[in-house]
Amino acid sequence: MNKNNFLVFSACSFLLLFKVFAASASGNDRLVHLSLEELLNVPIVTATTFKEKPSDTPASAIVISEEIIKDRGYSSLLELLEDIPQIEIGHHVTAGNIRSLTVMGINGIERFQVMIDGVRATPLTGNLLVLGHQFSLANAKQVEIILGPMSSLYGADVFSGVINIVTKSGNEGPEGTISTEFGDFRQRNFSLIAKLRPEKGEEAKNHPALSITTNRFFTDGPFMPKYYPKEFTWYNNQFQSGRVLNSPGSTSESKVPFTPFSLEEQTDFLHARLNFRSFEFGLISMTETHSSSVGVLPQFTIYGESTIFRTRYNTIYGKYTHTSPDNRWNLQSQVSHQFYEVSPETNFINNFSSYKPAYKYARDKSWSIEERYSLKIRENRHLTLGLTYQKHDSLPRTADLSHPLDRDTAPENQGFIYPGSDLGTLNPNGIPLKTYKFNYENVGGYAQMHLNPDSRYQVILGARFDDNSLYGSSFNPRIGVVYKPDEKSNCKLLYGTAFLAPPPDKTYAHFGSFVADPANPGAIKSYYMHVPNPDLKPEKIGSLQAEYSYKLRQNKKLTLSIYDSHIADLHQVESLGAGTSSGQPVDTLAHWTNLGNARAYGGSLRYDAICSLKKMKMNLFAAYSYSNGDVAGNPLPYSARHSGRFGLTLKEKRWTVSPRVIHQGKSYLQFKDSSGKFLTNKGFTTANLFVKYRLSRTSSEESSLFLNVQNLFDKRYYNPGFADGSVGFSNAPQYPRFISGGLRLEF
Repeated sequence: MNKNNFLVFSACSFLLLFKVFAASASGNDRLVHLSLEELLNVPIVTATTFKEKPSDTPASAIVISEEIIKDRGYSSLLELLEDIPQIEIGHHVTAGNIRSLTVMGINGIERFQVMIDGVRATPLTGNLLVLGHQFSLANAKQVEIILGPMSSLYGADVFSGVINIVTKSGNEGPEGTISTEFGDFRQRNFSLIAKLRPEKGEEAKNHPALSITTNRFFTDGPFMPKYYPKEFTWYNNQFQSGRVLNSPGSTSESKVPFTPFSLEEQTDFLHARLNFRSFEFGLISMTETHSSSVGVLPQFTIYGESTIFRTRYNTIYGKYTHTSPDNRWNLQSQVSHQFYEVSPETNFINNFSSYKPAYKYARDKSWSIEERYSLKIRENRHLTLGLTYQKHDSLPRTADLSHPLDRDTAPENQGFIYPGSDLGTLNPNGIPLKTYKFNYENVGGYAQMHLNPDSRYQVILGARFDDNSLYGSSFNPRIGVVYKPDEKSNCKLLYGTAFLAPPPDKTYAHFGSFVADPANPGAIKSYYMHVPNPDLKPEKIGSLQAEYSYKLRQNKKLTLSIYDSHIADLHQVESLGAGTSSGQPVDTLAHWTNLGNARAYGGSLRYDAICSLKKMKMNLFAAYSYSNGDVAGNPLPYSARHSGRFGLTLKEKRWTVSPRVIHQGKSYLQFKDSSGKFLTNKGFTTANLFVKYRLSRTSSEESSLFLNVQNLFDKRYYNPGFADGSVGFSNAPQYPRFISGGLRLEF
């Protein structure tokens, strides 16, 4: 946000403050007391496409209501997911994704799908998804989370779950909201929501209503050499004089200009939604930028402002829903276009690029059409049928480029060569860099029958068939049963499968550089080269889940969830040893491969309660999770065997205080040490705190001052990294305590 925009934004905020205080003089200061049922069992649509409570739906479903989002201070999906059992997030662990996501023991952000109002907001091709602060919850009505394969409804690639962020339309909520937040490390978080609704009340549905939500998050990040002097010894000593190492295990150095330390992170979010009668049109636009040196040892990379990784996601969609006069059936038609890009500004400066700027680029264009027909055959029998068509035009992530790619010119016409390939006498002009382009299509159909024989039983039977022009066909069934033996108990048994085609960025991943061969004058070689693997096969999963919940008494509930998942042809990077690339010798070749079979099993035990003490309302949750399994006979990586979540929300009059604790036990990495043992990451416990004071409270407005503290006790802890320790952090240092505060105004 530039200076002028910031001044305008601040001026509007202070002008609106007068309106808030004026409203508080006549506003109602009441505190809404919700029951546990109202707070945690809000009806959802993601699991079955029609409204029903999470306890009733034949799926492992969690709903986070607007009340909880506000009380805990979640401003983005990233913050919310940290408190969900069976989900683990590793922060600042890898340059591309910056964060890792493990769901029910299986790691991989690309295996999870995120939607906004039922429209997919993550790449349709399965390419790189960066989990930053770009998924804003500023206008969220609720967040629906389904754990486990959901391919029968949302595509064959919904491997480990789906999230649906449900937002408020132009006819819902206040007409406008402004939120400003400032904190340590120059953190700034701004959001603005505007609603345009010409009519109110019952007549509003016959008139267009527009909702626009914007959000920008920015932080410089902490000066990590100060907080982790041991891990950043090289930066504090040798790098100050411009020295870096050329390769692991070698004392050979290069001279580079000194660059001030930077770990900047910035996200932008825009969601526009127009509703008019049976039509809906929308735009979802997100940008995420972070350091491309994340997770790498300072002796092998440059932590500077110019080394960034930037991705863009744009989705434009239109929906039309036709409902029969008797409400027995409806037909929903949806058309969407999605654009995904690793921006040309993305670049690395590290030992792999010989400490020269190495730029990247990737692009996907996807078109999607879906027809969904829902029929109420009887009061207790619902049928859903659907057809989907997707067309993809993909340019997978390029190898290292000497300058930013020009979007308007074909890559092969821009003179790119493999870095260092012009150092030898045999190829004085270098070896032309190869890029990959391809188109593919996916056609799918699905059917789902939802049966409700009586008040105690619910059954769902579904299946999906897809035909991918690159990877052939797949069939994925889904079965779910809900049984309520009495008013206090609820039992679920679920089974589903999924088929994850290799993302283009994995299949055609290639990077590395050449150097002059010291043993062969005039020749070149490479110490390391990652090469494409066009034979990479899809992953397949079958997951069995069970859930039992019991109401101990009014507003107290215990839930036990277990799962057992089997994965075939799991994707993982494999070292091939010495070889050749582009006809030149390479010491170590690597590529993505199908490692073999894997199994993940475990579960969680969760306790939820709401109680009152005089005028104070307390909302408590506590969860313990267990995860185990193996990958081709080796320990399950990036998944803590034991973990816990604890949170308490206290509300009295206008005050809300919400402390939360996260515990992660020891976890394994996918790398071994010199003795052949798998590297591990020590467990840790950290705490967060959110405090809010409501300036006014009416039936339609809530304005507040708030304080947010991350890593409350300023603990130095580590997340499991994606490097073996030779060039990166096998245990990635995490941020110290940082404090932010702000103001939220609704009008």
